[in-house]
Amino acid sequence: MKHTAMIFVALLLSAIAVDSAIAQVIFSTGFSAAEGYVDGPLIGQPASGTQKWIDANPNVPADSFNVENEMLAIIGKGSGGKWALMPIPVQKGVFTMTWDWRFVGPENGVADIGVCVSDSVIFEVVDGNPVPNYNEQGMMVRFYTGGVVEARDGDWAGGGTYGALREVRYQDGKLLKVRVVIDASAWTFDVYITKEGESEILLADDYGFRQAPSEETGGLNCIVMWDNGTADMTGNGCTIDNLTLFGPAPVPHWSLY
Repeated sequence: MKHTAMIFVALLLSAIAVDSAIAQVIFSTGFSAAEGYVDGPLIGQPASGTQKWIDANPNVPADSFNVENEMLAIIGKGSGGKWALMPIPVQKGVFTMTWDWRFVGPENGVADIGVCVSDSVIFEVVDGNPVPNYNEQGMMVRFYTGGVVEARDGDWAGGGTYGALREVRYQDGKLLKVRVVIDASAWTFDVYITKEGESEILLADDYGFRQAPSEETGGLNCIVMWDNGTADMTGNGCTIDNLTLFGPAPVPHWSLY
């Protein structure tokens, strides 16, 4: 009996070790009340803890980023250039970020809303201004005008082009599960999308960062979201929920959903 119990404990510890290796959580938020979030502006939340969302461009207040019903709602208001930033521990190897993404508005609505994982130090290195710009980001994925989801295949120097290996269209109210595997050493990433009721597809394969990390950071240290709507986007936007970074190894699809 004692021998059997020891075997059970050993197997349990082994299972825990394997699970932690698969899903080592670096950062996670469901924008929930239990985490200290309340309905209202995202900036300065959550109330508890030291890591809070920052308005990365105070010249254009990030008032389109709001917590609503334990989700992040991003509804464009027409002024563009709005950035919300969350610091994370510097990542220099392979890690995975996942989130739930849902568009709100007409199927072919106006949108320029994106998610990045970047190096905040490079923001100032490029142009001497700590405010982020689009050509200073690392991994970039966006909802864009015309109803399409795109990723930036960058050249590590601020350039590159948006595109996708397969067309993925966002639709009002339809859930997309996004899985991005990021290699902060090779400066590349892959994007996988699971549309509600469909199988996962590969959107981007081995795409390059738009900007290489700084020598000082040597990796990526922040999650950044942008709203670049330049026309009145009232009624057009998205919600983001269950945002999680796993590392250092890629996380298998089955362990997420």
